[in-house]
Amino acid sequence: MDNPNLFQDITHPDDQHLTEKAMKQLFEEGKAERECRIIKPDGSIVWVNDRSKMIYDENQLPIRVDGVTRDITEQKAIQQKLQNTINDQNILLHNDPTLIYFKDCSNNIIRVTESVAKATGLTREQIEGRHSKEIYPDMADQYWEDDLEVIKSGKPKHNIVETLTGVDGSSRWLLTTKVPVKNDSGEIVGICVFATDITELKNAELELIKAKEKAERNEIELIKAQEIAHLGSWYLDIETNEVVWTEELYKMYGFDPAFPPPPYTEHKKLFTQESWDILSSSLAKNA
Repeated sequence: MDNPNLFQDITHPDDQHLTEKAMKQLFEEGKAERECRIIKPDGSIVWVNDRSKMIYDENQLPIRVDGVTRDITEQKAIQQKLQNTINDQNILLHNDPTLIYFKDCSNNIIRVTESVAKATGLTREQIEGRHSKEIYPDMADQYWEDDLEVIKSGKPKHNIVETLTGVDGSSRWLLTTKVPVKNDSGEIVGICVFATDITELKNAELELIKAKEKAERNEIELIKAQEIAHLGSWYLDIETNEVVWTEELYKMYGFDPAFPPPPYTEHKKLFTQESWDILSSSLAKNA
C-alpha cells in the first residue's frame, strides 16, 4: 500500500477519533472494529463497518493485518429513520396534553404519554407493561368493552364520553377516540386511545342545565303565585316593541293565551290615560 495513512485520509473528519481508537485497539489487543464514515474520491460519503485482526508469526511478532470492510450505509439510513421516529414519538409522549395510550389485545398498557402519568400520579415506568386493571381497577372493564369493539370490528370509535378518577380522587370527564393498531401484515395487534379532558366544558354544561331547570322552576312558581294572588305581569322589549304576557294576565284581560298579546301600541286601550302617560314618559326617558 503506497499510502500508509490511507484509512485516516479517507475517514470523515468527524470520525477521525474512531479510526485512531481502532488503530490503538488493534496494536494493543490484536483486533479491532469500527463504524465510521469514509469519503470516496467522488466526494460521496458512505458508512462502513470495518473489522481488522493482527496476524503474528511463530515468535508472536506482527507480520500483517487482515480486515473485512462492509458497506452499512443503507443500514445506517434505516437506523437514523427509526431514531427520528423514536425522537418524534418521545416529543409526543412527553409534551402532548392529550392522554394517549397504546394497548395490546390482552388489555395490557404498552406505552403512554407523560400526561397519563400525571393524571394517574404514577410514572410512565410504573404504568407501561402492566394490565389495565392494575392501573384502573374500577374502570378497566368498562374501558375494555369499547376496546374490544374496536379490536373486533377493526374500525375506530369516536366521541366516547367517559370518566376518570384523578389523583386527588376527583372525577374527570374525558372525550375519547379509540383506533385499531395493525402490524405490517394488516393484523390488529392493539389499539391507540386518545382522550381529551373536557371536565371544564362538562361542568359548564351541567351548570347551564341546572340554571335552565332553576329558571323553569321559578317560572312555574311565578305562575302559581300570580294565580293565587290574581296578579299578572308583562314584559316589553324596548328595541323590538315585542310584548310578553304571563298566563294570569291573559285570564285577567280575557284574551286567548293561544294567540300573542296585542302589540304595544294597542296597550293604550288597556290603561287609563294617566297610567299610559306615566308609562310612556318613563319609556321615553330610557330610550
